[in-house]
Amino acid sequence: MSKADIRKFYGKAVKDPTLVVQLWKGTSGKDGFIRKAVKEAKSLGYEFTADEGKEWWSENQQLIKDHSELLDNQIEKVRSGKTTD
Repeated sequence: MSKADIRKFYGKAVKDPTLVVQLWKGTSGKDGFIRKAVKEAKSLGYEFTADEGKEWWSENQQLIKDHSELLDNQIEKVRSGKTTD
């Protein structure tokens, strides 16, 4: 497993709410999100499987929770077309 690639991709996603919106769009739940994340990550040069992504997700619930409020606010701005506060 490339935990380093997963962490790097997660770090990129946290900084890019447009990417997160793209990954959630048309998905149904965590599994769909992870499958899309694996494909997108691969296109950006990161390598990990869906099973590795699921394992990382399970192991990092607190980290994901800590970032979720910030991401929710950023995603809402993206969806509403706002680029500044």
